Amino acid sequence: MSEEEYLIVGLEASIVALHPHTGIEMWRNNMPLGGHSFVALAVNMRSVFASANAKRVFCIDKKTGQTIWSQSTSGMGRATLIATESRVFVSKGGFIDAFSIEGDHLWGKSLKNMGKKPASLAFAMFVSQADG
Repeated sequence: MSEEEYLIVGLEASIVALHPHTGIEMWRNNMPLGGHSFVALAVNMRSVFASANAKRVFCIDKKTGQTIWSQSTSGMGRATLIATESRVFVSKGGFIDAFSIEGDHLWGKSLKNMGKKPASLAFAMFVSQADG
């Protein structure tokens, strides 16, 4: 674990970073207009990606907690996220959206014919399981 690695906690539409050795809060982001309730998280080397139940996904600087960008998603409700170094994928309410790390919406796909419950997403070394 590097010196700049924090424990990222999502709770009630807020994100906090805690120092892993002391528990001291390093930063907090309240995700304005992000909704409320459960917060799904995905993390890469530079960013924290988060989504609560509103039609929104946030990219947050992992070191400072500042919002880098936020974008609308096609679906709302409980999210599943997965991030790589170049993309973030968000599944909500039967839709999947792909975003570039810079925040550009690359594509969206409706999978509502398969259902509207939380989905699991995976790549070779990345898996995000839906638990609800």
